[in-house]
Amino acid sequence: MKGAGGTAVSTCLKNNNYFTMKIGLLEFNESIWPSLERTRAFYLDTITKRFDTCAVTTSNNGEINVTPDAIVNFMGNAGWELTTHPDCPLIFGIHGGTILNQAFLRTHLGKLRPSDMLIVNCQSDIDILNSMFADNAPTLCHLPLPVDDTCFRPMSKQQVRKQLGLQEDDVVVGFVSRLLPQKNLHRYLDLLVQLKKQLFPRKVKGIVIGKYWIDYPVLDYQTGNYPNYIQQLIEKLGLKNDLLYFPANLSNDDLATCYNAMDLFIHPTNSIDENFGYAPVEAMACGTPVLGAAYGGLKDTVISGTTGFLMPTWVTDAGIRMDTFAAMQFATGLLTDKALKESMSAAALRHAAGYSRETCADILCTAITKAVEGYNEDVPAINASLLPVPAISSQEEYLPEIDIPWKYYKEQVRYYVSNADNKPDEETLVYTSVPVVQLSADRVQLDDPAWPAVYPTDALTQTIISYCQTPIKIKTLLDSCDTDLPRITVLINAGLLSYSHEKV
Repeated sequence: MKGAGGTAVSTCLKNNNYFTMKIGLLEFNESIWPSLERTRAFYLDTITKRFDTCAVTTSNNGEINVTPDAIVNFMGNAGWELTTHPDCPLIFGIHGGTILNQAFLRTHLGKLRPSDMLIVNCQSDIDILNSMFADNAPTLCHLPLPVDDTCFRPMSKQQVRKQLGLQEDDVVVGFVSRLLPQKNLHRYLDLLVQLKKQLFPRKVKGIVIGKYWIDYPVLDYQTGNYPNYIQQLIEKLGLKNDLLYFPANLSNDDLATCYNAMDLFIHPTNSIDENFGYAPVEAMACGTPVLGAAYGGLKDTVISGTTGFLMPTWVTDAGIRMDTFAAMQFATGLLTDKALKESMSAAALRHAAGYSRETCADILCTAITKAVEGYNEDVPAINASLLPVPAISSQEEYLPEIDIPWKYYKEQVRYYVSNADNKPDEETLVYTSVPVVQLSADRVQLDDPAWPAVYPTDALTQTIISYCQTPIKIKTLLDSCDTDLPRITVLINAGLLSYSHEKV
């Protein structure tokens, strides 16, 4: 309410009843993205149940048809492109836009006022937005997203494995995601093969749930060929008889059955706009520990060392890299230590309880109420001011040429990764980021459809690569070939080598 309506708002909040407020809904159209559609349904159900709502439309000249107490623009451009600011706060859902839509945001953020609000789903987005505003910034809200605890809950492992045709003593690790290069199914398969070797003679099985999206436009290096790449990789790694595959259209009950059958859920995402991630929270709600990338929303949802483990991540000139050596150390430790697995399973259950629908709905409604109560028509209309656009750091062009290249996203992605700087020392382990393909005597390529970087090499670099096929301590590497720590650091920053502070 505006003006004298503040008292009524406070009274209705005590009774958990928001119906004295009229909330306008703008751009709540259905989405082709399953996760975004799920988020839209949560917003819509929560707001319509707790507030008096109305539909807001805009005319061709950018004017709204009604002025409620607040307008919530779920997605789309309409609210951003209004001709004049309405006489109420504007509330925008930001769904990965801080990474993907930087140019659009910078064009429109300066129209907002301190009484407006931006709702994001991870702390990394809060950090990015805070870095963009110089003064009079809108209010920022960190909204976790809910998991249905009536579906995603612990079940009898013996029963669900029998249902899936798995043995009770199998080691089962799972992957649930859209099947895109940036989601790193291929890295999951590499980890699966390593676990088979490490845990032999125990049988290791994988569960993969997802759908290929061959026309995904972001960092589209090898997306169209990804299904063929994965099939060839499965054959090459000898995993054909070790995988259960299910399409992405499983019911929540069937999905929960799969989560419960897993000993470990693996989520090695490099998807640059991974601002939340439903699947890791769903897995934890079923009591399954998570091994994920320390990236974006996962840094908030997975408690490393308690509910699972987060692989350190960092930015390079040729994309995102992660410490897969540390991942294997954790995975083999967890899968061979029953007490640790039970402890992490219990911790995952407790932690996932904080993502209930009621908890997340309360955060959303409190945010909307805060925007309404904070709006005062007597306050001068002061727009936000933005800091200059940070310069794109210089880099070699290791990745294939595409319309919107990696360097466009690189500076913002620094807020999503876990390691701000790469500072190896002589005790650090280094290893090739992924398998390396020799293209010629002086060129190598990473066998990675997410980051198919090509590097020019000299004789020394080729020697370093040969030593780094398995993790090696930098001190040992320096003693073995004529190189130095700055040279190794350059190769890490280029993305050719990865590093780990774990011990062999």
